[in-house]
Amino acid sequence: MVVVPPQPGARWWWIVLVAAAAAVGRGTGFGVMGAMAAAVGTLGALVAAGHQLRTPWLAGGAAAVAVFLLAAPPSAPTRLPLALLTGGLAALAAGLGSRPATDRVTLADGLFGVGIMVLLSGVFTALVPLPSSSLSTAHLATLLVLYLITPPLEAITVLLVLAQGPKLSRFIAANYAWRSTSAREVGQGVTVGIAIILLSSLLIQAEGFWFRLPVHPNNPFVYDPHAAHAPVWGIVALAGAVVVLAPLAEEALFRGLLFGGMAGRWGFWPAALLSAAIFGAAHLNLSLWLPLSVAGLLLALVYSRTRSLWASTAAHATLNGVSVLLALLVR
Repeated sequence: MVVVPPQPGARWWWIVLVAAAAAVGRGTGFGVMGAMAAAVGTLGALVAAGHQLRTPWLAGGAAAVAVFLLAAPPSAPTRLPLALLTGGLAALAAGLGSRPATDRVTLADGLFGVGIMVLLSGVFTALVPLPSSSLSTAHLATLLVLYLITPPLEAITVLLVLAQGPKLSRFIAANYAWRSTSAREVGQGVTVGIAIILLSSLLIQAEGFWFRLPVHPNNPFVYDPHAAHAPVWGIVALAGAVVVLAPLAEEALFRGLLFGGMAGRWGFWPAALLSAAIFGAAHLNLSLWLPLSVAGLLLALVYSRTRSLWASTAAHATLNGVSVLLALLVR
């Protein structure tokens, strides 16, 4: 493992940049999101440049105060939660720079990645709340925002965590290099994806039979009865997000970053089981936690066997793609 010496600690002027970024977002929900992204991005840019920020909690506090006073409108009911979530995000982003940079994914990288994604999800939920009732075509825009923004947020999380030192380039070379065996491994991934579909169906049936647990689907074409009758462009965009963007981003985050960091410290089975449980919980659907956790375990297995995120991404895309296709055909 190569340890990269850090740059001298960043000067206090980053506080001014965080406050200025927060001031940009005053007034609207998406403005607040942009302000928080700019504030965290400021810290992330310093980390990527190799600066060691030795005051991560101070960074979080400064960002929280800036969002509370400058960005969020005083009448917003989510003003305090947004400030706290932003403070946590900024603290984690700054904390990435308080560690020596290496060229390998570590356990801390995986934990940082999950922490940042949880906080980003909280921010997103606070700013773009989903209706509690059954979604309809009137909520197509909300669905598109949800499914088109979440994968980029996950990808940005991976980039932020791996930006320091040569870690990102090594991660890409190790996981996305196209080898002579890659086509066969992608085919294996497709086969595993089909197996996951069959196994998940059995687990869902078992949950309903033995535990009388009502299952709430997480496929937008299933839980929104009108989504399949949306305009063609809406169906294509939503399907593309579910089948292409989500597998790419989630495999990089949960298998490449989280499982990869855990496996390097704890070995395969502890890492696979824990990362799979986190993967299941990340979908915020208790009724599907077990099937999704088993899916995460199998995805970790195919990734570990092939050492290629192309294979696990193909399995994940197959799982999502068949689910979407069946939902559209049934309707």
